[in-house]
Amino acid sequence: MTIFRRIPSLLVLILVGIGATSLQSPADDPPVQPNIPKSKTSDDLPSTKALVRGNTRLALDLLRSLRDDGNLFFSPIGVSEALAICFEGARGATASQMAHVLGFPEGGSRLGERFQILRQAGVNLNSDDVTFKSANGLWSQLPLKSDFENDVRDDFDAEVFEVDFASPASREEIRRWVRTQTDGAAELPAESLSDPLLRLLVINTILFKAAWAQQFDSDFTSNKPFELMDGTSRDVPTMRQKGVFRYGTWDDLEVLELPYAGGGASAFILLPARSDSESDESAGAVSPLERLEDTLTAAELDGRLSALSPKHLKIYLPRFSITSNLSLGELLRGLGMSLPFQSGADFSGITDADELNIDEVLQDARIDFDEGGTEAAVVTVVTVTGRGISQKPPPPPPVFKVDRPFMFLVRENTTGSILFMGRVTEPIEDRAGHD
Repeated sequence: MTIFRRIPSLLVLILVGIGATSLQSPADDPPVQPNIPKSKTSDDLPSTKALVRGNTRLALDLLRSLRDDGNLFFSPIGVSEALAICFEGARGATASQMAHVLGFPEGGSRLGERFQILRQAGVNLNSDDVTFKSANGLWSQLPLKSDFENDVRDDFDAEVFEVDFASPASREEIRRWVRTQTDGAAELPAESLSDPLLRLLVINTILFKAAWAQQFDSDFTSNKPFELMDGTSRDVPTMRQKGVFRYGTWDDLEVLELPYAGGGASAFILLPARSDSESDESAGAVSPLERLEDTLTAAELDGRLSALSPKHLKIYLPRFSITSNLSLGELLRGLGMSLPFQSGADFSGITDADELNIDEVLQDARIDFDEGGTEAAVVTVVTVTGRGISQKPPPPPPVFKVDRPFMFLVRENTTGSILFMGRVTEPIEDRAGHD
């Protein structure tokens, strides 16, 4: 798979650059694929709408905050759900800051039930061609308040464990739990158990494997130029096919939907328009991908995705794989969630045995994107410490050609919940193990 240097995850919505050129050898074109059904959508779940809107806003905030010149992949819903478990025990200004930054509905009313609906929507994707698994776990070295423990078990379907974090056997049990929940596709981030003052550990895992509704034929994959962020180009393995896909084009952007088998989830490629002039690409200038990331709002993203319509297209799309190892605490503080990380945080709804604060939010994420479909595995960890911790044929069809930096995401279509998001600035193939 082609790898992008960096991808801000979020599920898999993919933002990709697209060009309007045709293949040089029409005789080598892949066969035209049959029409595909429009992805399933529903407005029948009003209780999740505010949560999904908030998660989309968080996804874009994290995408901008994590930006550099490389590939990125992350899961906004993984961050949101892991922190939502902590939010159940937050009080006062601590809870207010978390709700604002994470986009939780005002007051956080029935938050766990709303996440339960999103999880069930993911479970409903499962079929012979799609695997979706999501799990929550909480390990505590302190006695938990019964209301908090019951809410975490009932509303978040979380397993709750008493643990001695200093015990090698306990540490190995936690690592084994992560491997089991992800079918061996992910490991616990190494930094998760490093703090001697660790009191509470919250883990969310997501495993997603899905075949395309219209798979690409690997016989038609060949090296094609991909324009890098610095204006140079590099030949990368590029898939291609012709068919009818939901598509939209605007002055600044092209968007393509690639549904997975069953239509319950889709990948979306967002391809910024090319720069109008050489001055736009001069040293220090904002690239088309950066401009898109800077200006795209949650409402605009939803509007563009909703406006897509079926069109007969010829598609060029690079394969890619991305691995990201992220520490999100500083970014979340910068977004306005500083109090939960401070020694004065109020998580009194969790326990009376110690004064707690969040120490770090870690996420290890991996995605493979190829001719057959998509595989993604994500582990999100919230480490919570005790008092005193420091803060840390007819005419040729139009062409959708992803040959320059783009953005992507994966979305569960019934609720609109973004599972993964990322960016690709240089497709790279790296099928090595998790570092």
